[in-house]
Amino acid sequence: MSEPDAAGQAYGEILRLDVLLNLQADVAALHDDLFFIVMHQAHELWFKVLLHELESAREHIAEHDVPGAVDRLRRARCVELLLAQHLDALQTLSAESFEILRERLGTSSGFQSAQFREIEYLSGCKDSRYLASSYFSPAERERLARRYREPSLSETFQQFLECHGIVDLPDALRRDGGGELTDLVTALVEHDRGFQEWRSRHIDIVGRFIGGKPGTGGTAGLSYLHATLDRRFFPDLWEV
Repeated sequence: MSEPDAAGQAYGEILRLDVLLNLQADVAALHDDLFFIVMHQAHELWFKVLLHELESAREHIAEHDVPGAVDRLRRARCVELLLAQHLDALQTLSAESFEILRERLGTSSGFQSAQFREIEYLSGCKDSRYLASSYFSPAERERLARRYREPSLSETFQQFLECHGIVDLPDALRRDGGGELTDLVTALVEHDRGFQEWRSRHIDIVGRFIGGKPGTGGTAGLSYLHATLDRRFFPDLWEV
């Protein structure tokens, strides 16, 4: 692992580990800080991968390459499973430790993750209220505005159906007989399900730590999170 590769770079250099492993130095003062910070940094890295895969899936759908889109969506689903498992690790924090972390977080919150909102926008859940939010930096607001203007996965799929003259999707799926159209619809719903599972598990964790208290990001806490469970990227496909 320590030997340089053919291009003359070692493993740690390729992964920029000297940078990556020092990104926690200024924010991890107490014992549980490192765990908590790395957990959220890892989430953001996986969110970056999700955006990469979902963008590619959208492009494949637009090009009518169903197998390519399904491959990307299946990888996205695997990432969502990993994210849900990451949340389980938070159970190792005691309520007392979290209370200390909560005080030091101030008004910062996962609610303010711009990439999380980008995933929602890219998938098909576009809430314009976040576009001017003061929680995001100017660069993050610009990214969100771009995602808002771009066609979502949901919109691209609808265009795909129109191009193929599919008006009655349930009938088209019956005639498809478990073929490519069925695979694509299933992969889209599984992506939606993956995010729903993450939201549900997140609510369980938050309930354990804060109960009925307000959220650190200025939300109503659990009541706000419960309301988000109704958000679906592809409500029509769930009906089908």
